[in-house]
Amino acid sequence: MLAVAGVANDRSAAELGVSATSVRSWRQRFTDDGLKRFGRVRPGRGAKPSIPPEVMESGEDKKVIAYVVEELLNPGDFIRAVESLTSQPDAESFELIEFKDGRRFERYSIGRQIENMVNVRVWSFRDVTARFVAEAALRESEVRYRLLFEQNAAGVCVTARNGEIADCNSTFALMLGYPRAELIGRNIGDLYERRVERDEIAAMLVDAGSLNGVEIELRRKDVGHVWVLQNLAMVGRGPDAMIHATAVDISDRKRAEEQIEFHAYHDVLTHLPNRRLFTDRLALALNRA
Repeated sequence: MLAVAGVANDRSAAELGVSATSVRSWRQRFTDDGLKRFGRVRPGRGAKPSIPPEVMESGEDKKVIAYVVEELLNPGDFIRAVESLTSQPDAESFELIEFKDGRRFERYSIGRQIENMVNVRVWSFRDVTARFVAEAALRESEVRYRLLFEQNAAGVCVTARNGEIADCNSTFALMLGYPRAELIGRNIGDLYERRVERDEIAAMLVDAGSLNGVEIELRRKDVGHVWVLQNLAMVGRGPDAMIHATAVDISDRKRAEEQIEFHAYHDVLTHLPNRRLFTDRLALALNRA
């Protein structure tokens, strides 16, 4: 937080009760402390001042402002704000000052009167550049995540620990034959062919944190079924934890596996059990005897 104070109208040192030397010292101290980063030093250029010392020491606001506005992103707004405060000595203001080089300062200003004799305006400047950079990075990250979520070729579903669906992408909804809006708020357990499997997965996630390659049979809206291969991860802890799952439709693969298994034990033409199935069942019966 940077603080700068200035006397709005000139009075003799006697009226202020201090010496002229003290007034100059007081002004210089605030100038050095408050304007070093805001107006006098350009980032990345060492200690080279952007406002000449003679201008700063002249005490003429217009000259100082003329140098500052050249570096501002919106100089017109800055000038209008200064003019408005000049005409309202007791006014209070708050605004964001943006520089062309990317710096951001929050400026707070309030007028004060000392012993009913002299008007003083107190300014405070807070460098919020780092906060704006962080917020911009966060927004960019959120956009990237949303694009990955929406445009993912795999189905993505986010549920609470109790199974309530918080969000899902269009791929997941299409996989189950539902409109996306119809799935939000439903319990994911209702979509499992065997609901107990959902409870078992949730319990394992509490301990393991993530599960990969989980094959699950889900129910479609049209009463059909779909086999999916899921990767799941629990994000967060406690009752507020969320389960993020990606699902890929493997129904074709499961049907192919079932077909291969059927042909291994049945005649291709007649679909009658073959010798291999007979031998397998005979071995099983002998083991049980």
